[in-house]
This record gives sequence, C-alpha cells and structure tokens, in this order.
Amino acid sequence: MTSSLLGGPGDLFERGLVPLVLAAERSGLWRALTPAPQSAEALAALCGTSARATGLVLDALAAAGACARVPEGYTRDEGMPGGWPWTELDAFLATGTPVVPIDAPARRGELYRSAVGYLGARFRRPAEALAELLPARGRVLDVGCGSAVWSRAMLARSPEASLVGLDLPEVVAELTPRLHAEDPALAKRVTLMAGDYFQAVPEGRFDRVVMANVVHLETPEAAGRLVARFAERLMPGGELVVIDAFADETFDDRLGRAFYAVHLGLRTALGGVYGLADVARWCEAA
Repeated sequence: MTSSLLGGPGDLFERGLVPLVLAAERSGLWRALTPAPQSAEALAALCGTSARATGLVLDALAAAGACARVPEGYTRDEGMPGGWPWTELDAFLATGTPVVPIDAPARRGELYRSAVGYLGARFRRPAEALAELLPARGRVLDVGCGSAVWSRAMLARSPEASLVGLDLPEVVAELTPRLHAEDPALAKRVTLMAGDYFQAVPEGRFDRVVMANVVHLETPEAAGRLVARFAERLMPGGELVVIDAFADETFDDRLGRAFYAVHLGLRTALGGVYGLADVARWCEAA
C-alpha cells in the first residue's frame, strides 16, 4: 500500500504545498526572504508570526525548493543562479512574455555558457545511470551538448568510443577548458564543434546521436526537423537517444512536469514540454 493511500508524506505534500505558499505570501514571509540568510526568529519578528511555526513552514518550503536553508538561516534562493526566473512570475503572468528569453541564438549561447558547470553537476548521476543501460557505441554525436554530461558518461563506459559535441560558440568556449581540466584522458576522445545545430554539418556518420534537453527548446515543427536532420547522420543500425522532461502519471511526475513547463515558459516563447508520443511521431516521420 502506498504512502499516499495511508495519508503519508506524499499525500500531505499534495494537499499542503499550495496552502503553505499562500500562507507564506499572506503573512509577508515570502517577501521578507532575501538572498542574505536570516534565522526563523528574525523572519518571524519581521512578519509578526510564531517563531516555531515560521521555522516549520520555512523547512517545508525549503524541502519543496521554494527557498533555501543554509547553516546561517533561510534565503530566497529558488534553485537557479540569482534566484531567477521564479522571482519574475508576476511579470510573466501579466504578459506571457519570457522574462529570461533564450530564443535568440546569441542570448541562448550566453545563458547556457553560464550554466555549463551547474548542468554538469545537476545531471551527473542520472547520466551515469543511463549510460549503464545503453550498449557501447563507437562514434557518438551530442547535439546541443552543453556540459556534455550525458555523452561523457557514455564515453566513460566505452573506452573505444569517440564523441563529437556540437553547441553554440559561447558554450563550446566554456566547455573546452573544463573538459581538459576535469578529464584530460577522456578529452582526447572528444571533438567540440561550434555552430547552430540547424546549420552546422558534422563530418561522417555516427553510431549514436544524443539530444539531451534540446527538443523542448523548439516548436514542434522545428523539433521534428531537428530529429530528421540528425537521423540522417546515423549509421545503419545506429540509434537516436532523446533525453527530455517526459512524465508518467504519478503525482510527483505530473507535478514536476507542470512546474518545468512554467519554468520553460519563463525562458522561451517557442519551446514546450512534449510527450513520448511527440518524439515517436518525429522519429517515424524521419
């Protein structure tokens, strides 16, 4: 029997998250949080609330990722550098316009350049777990490679494999020294290529093409073209590996996908969260 059927933690989270956020907003607690850490007692004094209850609510909000708890107290740090873009939700709700727009290639390159280190750390364990499930492949192409965390994990398990990583010039410039500093031996098997993935043409064909967290940045039509474009670069018997924000129908998955769709909307007016059926359709068309 699951914890939700027993009225356990999952059920409490499902029922309690929205009331917690609303209570934090109405009490002024949300506005009192700053990037500088403050204790629960200090925040309670600012808001005229119970110190004990304030600490409990803040702990729950921190567990949900709505703020951060550090040794010195609680901060308004919503899980991204500088706390963006959740702090701009009001403006997004009013206009529907992305508040951290990444649809222009130059803007996208600059933004993802700053996120290379974060994304590499964030997805390291999932990438290693996925690599264990996949067969060894000789020549791998990583489209929109970013930190190359997914394809690097594949190379680490396949000593004979080589990698071509394709991304925008700003991202490649950031990744190149990191790659050589973090794993010089593996870096010898990696070739980085700077360019737009709708225009750049990597040489030769590949045993595997990886698209990790890429298709959600494009319209359905553009994502379909991207899949078709790189399906043509596969060797006979090669495989396309698409890694993205898919979701099953559990509460955690539905909640995570819905929150990610809002986060994506804060950044792009073109992209969206797609389902497995969408990817299957693009592959069939390709």
